[in-house]
Amino acid sequence: MAGTDKVTRILTMYARLIEGRKINKQSYCMDMNIDRRTFDRDIEDIRLFLSETFSNDELIYDWKNESYHLKNTYQKQKLSGMEITYILESLRESQGLRKDEYIGIVSSILRACERNKYPLLKTISDRYIVTYQNQQVQQAVMKMQWDLQQCIAEYDIIQLKLKDESKVTVSPVDLRLCKGIFYLFTYVNSEELEVYAVTDIESFQMQYCKFERRLVEKYNRISEMEIKERMEKERKRTHEKY
Repeated sequence: MAGTDKVTRILTMYARLIEGRKINKQSYCMDMNIDRRTFDRDIEDIRLFLSETFSNDELIYDWKNESYHLKNTYQKQKLSGMEITYILESLRESQGLRKDEYIGIVSSILRACERNKYPLLKTISDRYIVTYQNQQVQQAVMKMQWDLQQCIAEYDIIQLKLKDESKVTVSPVDLRLCKGIFYLFTYVNSEELEVYAVTDIESFQMQYCKFERRLVEKYNRISEMEIKERMEKERKRTHEKY
């Protein structure tokens, strides 16, 4: 009886390895109807692939059990059911995303769950999706907030283009979520702290220069109460404006 073809063998082996399973040489040879030398060649092909793609995965051989498994430098830890349901509830409560963005995040979170918990968590997540509503957010915010977070981390000065067509050059120091809206905290002219609702920002451009780190230190000295008061003040101003 002919053995399984090489492409199918290697793809099957690699799929099992990245799932965290161990590949026992003897049982795998029997499953694929191949000899031990063919198995060794397949293993070397996978080892070569990992090397050429600069993967963080390392193929480890367990002499005692005569099996192979992947060791990842950045170990992929599956999320437990209680972790996932807590994240789902936190996201729903935050009300900071447009519904299609919320659905996308829920889908990504489910892919990180333990395999045996997937059917149950899928049922639970479907209920969260049905009940998720946020009428305040009409524009996509995920990419905007990610781009802004990078600018904050890299101390990049940016120019905001607001929806009223005005432009302002700022040093962004923080991004906060409050009652379903993201707020960008910035310094204007290096001294004045200003807050902008992300929903008021049409776009922004990097100015390819850095602001001083002392502005972040200055911002960090502001009390949490004052930060919340500033967000609430901006929320009321935005509500009255629209």
